[in-house]
Amino acid sequence: MVLCLFTFSLERYRSEKNWELTGLFFALAGVCLDSCGVLLTRAAFNDSPQIAAMEGHFYRCLGALLGFAIISRFRPFAFAGVLEAMSRRGRLLVIAASLGGTYLSLLLYLSAVKIGHLASISAIAITGPMFATLLESVVHRKAPSAYLYVAFLFFAIGFYILVLAS
Repeated sequence: MVLCLFTFSLERYRSEKNWELTGLFFALAGVCLDSCGVLLTRAAFNDSPQIAAMEGHFYRCLGALLGFAIISRFRPFAFAGVLEAMSRRGRLLVIAASLGGTYLSLLLYLSAVKIGHLASISAIAITGPMFATLLESVVHRKAPSAYLYVAFLFFAIGFYILVLAS
């Protein structure tokens, strides 16, 4: 699965001659934190089976809001000002992305975490960059690059190995 992400990084390096190590390290840290969150969430669901996925998602949202509140004390950001400066279309796109790309996708992800095989769920979740690149190709009417095909091949191999190990 990591080879998929490396393939996308290699494509970027070959086009811009820059590995963007800072972004890669932040991505790796994000993956590690997400894995910890998945394990903790699954442990919470196992410990309290009466909690529904929607309720678990609500608690995670509260945690995110608390995190934003704490961070904003040290590094303020002006959400209202940025939203006001956007065009009407921009605001609608941000709201749609927030609801569909964050809220609903995380709700479905938590539903899967509650009942599914964690390694399989994590493997499927990693496909985000691959599907985003494919969607970008469709939206911009540009053929997918050879790197996307290679990344998909790595994903298929990794998922096959995961299924065999299960």
